[in-house]
Amino acid sequence: MSDSRKKPFIAALPALLGAVLAAALLCGGCAGRSDKSVESVGSVGSESSETSGLSAGPFTLPLPAVPAVITEPRDRADYIMEHFFDEMPFADRRLSLDTAVVEQNMANFLSLTAEGTAEGLEKAASALADRWGEGGPEVTALWTATVEKYLYHPDSPMHSEDAFIAMARAITGSAAIAPELKMRTAHLLKLSLRNRPGERPADFRFTAPDGRAHTLRGALNPSGPTLLLLYDPDCPSCAETLAALRGMGALSEAVAAGRLKVVAVYPGEDAEAWRGHLSTLDPAWTVGMASREVEEQELYDLYVMPVMHLIGADGRISAKDIRLPQLQNLL
Repeated sequence: MSDSRKKPFIAALPALLGAVLAAALLCGGCAGRSDKSVESVGSVGSESSETSGLSAGPFTLPLPAVPAVITEPRDRADYIMEHFFDEMPFADRRLSLDTAVVEQNMANFLSLTAEGTAEGLEKAASALADRWGEGGPEVTALWTATVEKYLYHPDSPMHSEDAFIAMARAITGSAAIAPELKMRTAHLLKLSLRNRPGERPADFRFTAPDGRAHTLRGALNPSGPTLLLLYDPDCPSCAETLAALRGMGALSEAVAAGRLKVVAVYPGEDAEAWRGHLSTLDPAWTVGMASREVEEQELYDLYVMPVMHLIGADGRISAKDIRLPQLQNLL
């Protein structure tokens, strides 16, 4: 079930980081100066916030100075990612286990992922995971949970499956992290790698209210996109989403015109709850109750429901883990 609690400072990060990233990535002059070293932890205070260009608050690492010879913006972003945590004392439990410090600095670091390259993130993530491992199990657990919170959770403003996969691969591949501390991340990585954009969605069987059997692939719209909606009738977030979808005029018009098909499926086992909830669904949608294989084989990531994927007329996923604002833009 979806956790709808928002993290205010995360939502504000694009505005906070915009000016400083523009300077760091595009301005070879001030960002490239190597004569101003990064402040040491012992001297960090309000001055560090000014140096980093961020608002006052928890201890924040300033952006590393980029050598002037690195001029391409994406190369500069890669350099900053690789060296962002150079001055972070992970052995200092006062800082490395301070939730506010962890969240603020990880959010700042992860905001850079959209500016750099996939290779740059992989390199930075690998080195960072090793340092977490060296910091001990408590440090590893807190920092990896923060990665999950910001990158994996679909309701996070910073949600990015690509970035999560890169970070998760670094965590699970680090020899410095104990195997038992990798188990959850490894499981979420496995789920994230399923039903990726460009792939055909995992097929499954479902039963319609009239008792007829169908398959997902057999139910897809052959002449346009299909919105696959996996929901739980007892989930409050699902109820809110379903109501919003029914009230979305553009969606109803597209369905009526045959330009879009909605396939709404309950992947649980409470048939009574499902049937009691059918009246809340749009009669123009294709609805059903999935076979147990969806949950038992973990064909889809149902960690946060509802789950919405957009599948193109070619039968391949075009957009994954859609939230309502994104769907409105797509329509």
